[in-house]
Amino acid sequence: MHWIGGGLTIDIRRRRLEWSVQPARFRRRLRQTRLAAEGVRLRRVTALAVFLATVSATTAFTGDGARPDRLDDASSQLTARDDNDPALPATPLTIRPAGPQTEIAALAAPQQRATPAPRPQPRIVRPAVDRSNFGQPTWRRYAVAAPPDDGRPLIAIVFDDVGVNRRQAERVIQLPGPMTMSLMSYARDLPNLARKARAAGHELMLHIPMEPHDHRKDPGPNALLTKLDDAELRGRIDWALDRFSGYVGVNNHMGSRFTEDRHGMSIVMQAVARRGLLFLDSKTSGESVAHSTAIQHGVPAASRQVFLDHDAGPGAVRAALTELERIATKNGQAIGIAHPHNATVDVVRAWLTTLEQRGFRLAPISTVVARNYDLG
Repeated sequence: MHWIGGGLTIDIRRRRLEWSVQPARFRRRLRQTRLAAEGVRLRRVTALAVFLATVSATTAFTGDGARPDRLDDASSQLTARDDNDPALPATPLTIRPAGPQTEIAALAAPQQRATPAPRPQPRIVRPAVDRSNFGQPTWRRYAVAAPPDDGRPLIAIVFDDVGVNRRQAERVIQLPGPMTMSLMSYARDLPNLARKARAAGHELMLHIPMEPHDHRKDPGPNALLTKLDDAELRGRIDWALDRFSGYVGVNNHMGSRFTEDRHGMSIVMQAVARRGLLFLDSKTSGESVAHSTAIQHGVPAASRQVFLDHDAGPGAVRAALTELERIATKNGQAIGIAHPHNATVDVVRAWLTTLEQRGFRLAPISTVVARNYDLG
């Protein structure tokens, strides 16, 4: 690509200037144009240097980069030739400050930076904390408060399998308390169900499925089985213990075979002891070693005396409650286990209305265990 005018040939592709034999005035004109362009660039660099020096002096004065008040209206004026007209003469750069020269000199002078005043520390307000439960095991911290012991026989009723049938669970929670609700480990929405039961004044336990002798009966998901290795067994126990919080202890669902296995029950009691819980042996087998294994591992324990609805008929449930009263009168306390069947709930509701008149006191499972260990 070439442009030829006035005798000048420019070869852009090869980036060089080739001169043809032309009059000397064209060469002089090109030299003047290049010198003028160099002058414009020099003045721009000079103006930028002066501007940066002024900003630096201002920053040194204020200490935080802010402009002083007297320089807010300062202006600088730069006059140079028009780049489109290189024949115009260049005009020197001038800076016009808004105030007198003495003020500019004072601004440029180095100033000592002021030390900022220390900020006041915010006052920390700590909420009041009830420390009465600090250092107590979990089963004592989550125990439902029982009326003062007045010497009357205690009766604790534990409802097992709570949460498997949601409608039955809602119904049994409406019973006057304090009952003990043992929530099934594999039931749905356990945290919400636990909150409802606790708000109704009931104590909570965790119901863990264990292997029965009758293999035709399914104990449920993540049941504890004698064939499992120790690692799998511990994993299933931890899974159950982590399902919700706020419960005082654990009891077995089924488990006639597993509760006879001392090795397996030792692994259970290690986890229960580590979490500071109690254990209730549901006594689904006469050969159960659950209670004795709990004692060996330092776990507070108790055993069920009566199944209230082994026969779920209303008459059978009333007869079982009478037997529970007889045992409580003899021993000073008794523990019965029931299930949230409609007939059982109806019979227990009616029985509660005259319980105190007959000389008994309803208590949560933790109160019975505490009396067993003379913990008050």
